[in-house]
Amino acid sequence: MSSPKTCHKCSQPACYIRPHGKLPLCLTHFNESFVRRVKKTILDNNLFKRNERIAVGVSGGKDSIALLTVLHELKKDLSSELVVITIDEGIANYREDSVKYAKLAAEKFDLEHHIYSFKDLFGYSLDEIIAIDAKTERSLGACSFCGILRRRALNVVAREAGVNVLCTGHNQDDEAQTVIMNVLRGEVLRIMRSNPTPNKKHRSLIPRAKPFRRTPEEEIVLYCVLNDLPYQEVSCSYAVEASRGPLRDFMLDYQNMYPSTGMNVISSADKILELATQLKEPLNNKYSKRKIDTCPECGEISSSGQCKVCEVISYLKEKEES
Repeated sequence: MSSPKTCHKCSQPACYIRPHGKLPLCLTHFNESFVRRVKKTILDNNLFKRNERIAVGVSGGKDSIALLTVLHELKKDLSSELVVITIDEGIANYREDSVKYAKLAAEKFDLEHHIYSFKDLFGYSLDEIIAIDAKTERSLGACSFCGILRRRALNVVAREAGVNVLCTGHNQDDEAQTVIMNVLRGEVLRIMRSNPTPNKKHRSLIPRAKPFRRTPEEEIVLYCVLNDLPYQEVSCSYAVEASRGPLRDFMLDYQNMYPSTGMNVISSADKILELATQLKEPLNNKYSKRKIDTCPECGEISSSGQCKVCEVISYLKEKEES
C-alpha cells in the first residue's frame, strides 16, 4: 500500500491532487490556491474596480455559494461592496430549497439581499409557463424560456440595486462548453462575446463578470465540501432538457483523460478574441456593434422591435386565451 501523499508546499496530509500538474495540496494550501486564482482572474481581466458596488447572483447552488464566499474574503483587498441577488424562477420542489441556502449565505455575511421571482417580474412562474406551453406543439423548451427571462430578471434587479457589475458563478467547465457549443452551431463569432472584461454596452445593461471562468467545477465542489459550505445539491428538474447535456458528458469524459482541456478551450477563445482586435476592421467591434432598439412594449433594449421577453409574454397570453 502506498503511503499517503503530503502537500507539496508543507508536510501536512494532502486533501486534493490537482489533475493538471499532479500537485498534492493540503486544506490550507488548497484554499489559498483557490482564492488566489479567483483574485488573479479578477485583476487580470479588470472584472471590477475598487470601491464599486458589486452584485453577486446567488441561486443557492455550489457555484454561487462558493463565489459569494470567496468574494467576501477578498472584499477588503478589492475594497468593494457586495450585494446579493436571487431570482426565484418558480420551480416546485426545487427553487424553494435553493432560495433558503441563498438566504443563509447572505445572512452569514450580513449582506443586502434582493429576492425577486419570475411571478413578480413577468406574471408567470416557470412551472406555469411550461404548463401553458404544453397546450401546443410549439415550444422553446424549459431552459430556453428560463434563459430569456432569467437574463432580463438579473439585469432589472441589478439595475434597481444600483450596482456597477453583476458577478455570476459560471465556471471553467461552463465557459468551455459554451465555446464548443458555438463552434458546433456554426456561430463562432459569438466567441466575440466571451471577452472576460466587462464593458458597458448600453446604459440600461449592467456589465457581467465571471470570476470563476478559470476555476474547474470539480474544485468548486471540493471547496464547498472542505469548508462546510451548505448548498443545494439537487439538480433542477428541467435540467434533463438542456441541449448542452450530451456535450457536457462528452467533455467530462475527455477531460478525465486530458485534464487541461477546459483551460485550453478558454485560452484558445481568448487568443481568438485577441487576434480579432488586431485586424484592420476588428471582428469583435463588427459583431458587437449591432443595432440596439428599444422594445415598444416594455422599453427595455432589443436587437429589433419587440424584445424576446415580450414575445414570450405575448405568446403565453395568446395560449391562455385560446
